Amino acid sequence: MWTITFLGTSGSVPTRNRGMPAIALKTEKEIILLDCGEGTQRQMIISKTSYMKVKRIFISHMHADHFFGLPTLIQTMSLFGREEKLEIYGPQKIEEEMDKLFSVGHPIIDFEVESFSVSDGEKISFGEYSMEFIEVDHSVPTLAVKIKGKDKPGRLKVEKLLDLGIKPGPIYARIKRGEDFYYNGMLIRSRDFLGPPKKGPTIVYSGDTRPMEEMIDFSRKAHLLIHEATFPDEEADKAYESYHTTPSQAIEIAKEAGVKALALTHISPRNKSLERREEDYKKEFPSLIIAKDLMKLWIAGEEISYEDISHTR
Repeated sequence: MWTITFLGTSGSVPTRNRGMPAIALKTEKEIILLDCGEGTQRQMIISKTSYMKVKRIFISHMHADHFFGLPTLIQTMSLFGREEKLEIYGPQKIEEEMDKLFSVGHPIIDFEVESFSVSDGEKISFGEYSMEFIEVDHSVPTLAVKIKGKDKPGRLKVEKLLDLGIKPGPIYARIKRGEDFYYNGMLIRSRDFLGPPKKGPTIVYSGDTRPMEEMIDFSRKAHLLIHEATFPDEEADKAYESYHTTPSQAIEIAKEAGVKALALTHISPRNKSLERREEDYKKEFPSLIIAKDLMKLWIAGEEISYEDISHTR
């Protein structure tokens, strides 16, 4: 199961109910932060998301609302005795930007922090999951990221093994690992005793962007597309001028890409019609989610569920 916690869902400026952009993705073994706006660590505390388990941080672009939470978060990690290395990924020259950021305020950082520039089309495997990047259409160099969990072996056909006299034990584990071997002179091919592989979860986080045809292929059949919806539909011209997207434009991308669910975030305070029109938008895309701060979403197999706890703040 993967858990997505929306820590901040506003765009450009905070509001009473929405903080600066940040999302925590909890895989089976670690936490990945997607952007880290001002106030992220407080939201992590409120949502019971452990900042000590954050292994990697993806910064979509170097606009202040997307990364100004980094210095204080990293200093807190250090104060609590972090020893594990922290990796930061982002657009070209992020190493230089991070050096500038951490040169201010005399931070005390007692663990290794390393930054990596990534580029359009690049893909990196981390074993449990992979991250793939695409450049999007914004006013500064900006990336979207696709995070795909590793596929897992299908269901073990226990009955078939028992019919051959093979009882539960280490042999079952070897088959699950995909090994082929001989047992009592008989060739055991793992594929003969495993059902279809279970596909790992896939999420796409768009970063700030104008709507792009390329995002359709990049998001194709993803479990979840998290896309910005900064401006209301009636301000589509303004959205285009400032390199942003409207809800209807994001919905069209999600429909064309065939994603299972769409979460709208990076919502400007001026987009006041979004929640009023939620039911109309859901007629166009039934699995639409309007993200709110502290909302949690779960991906387990092919099932996606979510809980809105923003009202408990």
